[in-house]
Amino acid sequence: MKHYLHRNYWYGVKGDLTKALADLDAPTPNGGERLIASDFEAVSAEEYDEAILDLRYENGEWQQ
Repeated sequence: MKHYLHRNYWYGVKGDLTKALADLDAPTPNGGERLIASDFEAVSAEEYDEAILDLRYENGEWQQ
């Protein structure tokens, strides 16, 4: 399974980045702009698990 962290916000995605960004509940920072894949970087599972995140996409949903 792939893991991603956002470059500017404390957001993480565990799994399919495309599905996470297409989710209607995806966060929209900066006045409602949608997140884009290029703002995320792939990281190891260990890096992801150690990150303190405001929001994360896991098991098909965004959660705190």
